[in-house]
Amino acid sequence: MCGSACGGYAWLHGQQAAHDTGAYGLANGQTETIVPTPTAAVSPTAEASPTAGTSPAAGNETIEGFKEGEKIEPDKLPEKVTAAIKEKYADAKITGATYATYMEGQTYLVTLSGAGEGVDKVYVNPDGTIIPYKAQSTAKP
Repeated sequence: MCGSACGGYAWLHGQQAAHDTGAYGLANGQTETIVPTPTAAVSPTAEASPTAGTSPAAGNETIEGFKEGEKIEPDKLPEKVTAAIKEKYADAKITGATYATYMEGQTYLVTLSGAGEGVDKVYVNPDGTIIPYKAQSTAKP
């Protein structure tokens, strides 16, 4: 239904038609049956997140036992986290880790040695997504 904006009527093939099921005459003498299409219902309790899907940590899962800033032994990190680091930084060694919040999502802040030039820390989401600790500038002097 269009509500009060059109007074309960819509224009169909040049003729005004009420919003209900029925047959309507067309300008060429034929009739057309109109069946209303239901619209998607919106739950009044559903809340949209203004950042959903906009950041690397969006949709991030909750980490069991998460305490911001608390240290974690490297051997206690989830397999997805360590596998992602090994894949991206094959020669790196994990020297430390802490629980951290990044872009409103729970992550691990992992300290590395031997990962390569300029990389000593990375954020890693529980699903293994790696997020650089520092934004690398691509600007040239």
